Amino acid sequence: YLSQGKEARRLGVLSARMESFSGNYGDPGEVLGVSGEDLLIACRQGALRLRMVQPEGKASMKAKDFFNGQSRLVSKLF
Repeated sequence: YLSQGKEARRLGVLSARMESFSGNYGDPGEVLGVSGEDLLIACRQGALRLRMVQPEGKASMKAKDFFNGQSRLVSKLF
């Protein structure tokens, strides 16, 4: 992932699932936002729902908590 004003760092995906829906909601890899406890990442068809992640050098956490700790993550690309 790419933080505002910082170098790119890895984000481990520990738990995720695909979400199918019709329509185009963003470019593949684009952060769409949070839905419930999941962080939604646009795919060519549907979205990837990240449930648990592990930022580089940090402990694992809920994707929602990761999102809440990042400023301006919506519309950024993985």
